[in-house]
Amino acid sequence: AGLPALTVGVNLSAFQLQQSGFVAGVEHVLAETRLDGRYLNLELTESMVMGTTGAVVASLERLRGLGVSLSMDDFGTGYSNLGHLTHLPLDILKIDRSFIRDVPGHHGAESIARAIVSMGHSLGMRVVAEGVETVAQMEFLRSIWCEYAQGYLFCKPLGAIACAAWMRERIANPAVSKPRPGRSIKRVA
Repeated sequence: AGLPALTVGVNLSAFQLQQSGFVAGVEHVLAETRLDGRYLNLELTESMVMGTTGAVVASLERLRGLGVSLSMDDFGTGYSNLGHLTHLPLDILKIDRSFIRDVPGHHGAESIARAIVSMGHSLGMRVVAEGVETVAQMEFLRSIWCEYAQGYLFCKPLGAIACAAWMRERIANPAVSKPRPGRSIKRVA
């Protein structure tokens, strides 16, 4: 459509991840659509990776070998075993919206968001804050060096045609974007 390449995030189910032919299926879809794997981000939840087997970790490694990035979605809301973060080949840690909803102004939520950003960066991951709805939330995230955000502040969910129009408008007129004072924060769809 003449638009710049963008990464598409796809939520996985535990069932899909544990299927023996899952990686081969992803490989087939990438080949069939001629999509470079770096433009596909597969999102896992904490509960999906609890008690992961060597076979699941091997599948995740194979996906990364295809260039696919892997995210831990809704981090902090499940039954966290932080040890999994050091053994899984993850690229992105996503802070659940339940922690973002109360920032700034709620000491506990601010502390958790700060800790998740710090931990993600220490582990070499990018960090995405979910559910950003206000400029104040965005500014708080900038202040703690969270480099990516998604939420209604940037755009409500759109269908394919409306999304393409939205992107074209911003390419043609970058000033149309929401206010972005301070350090850069990238929005993700």
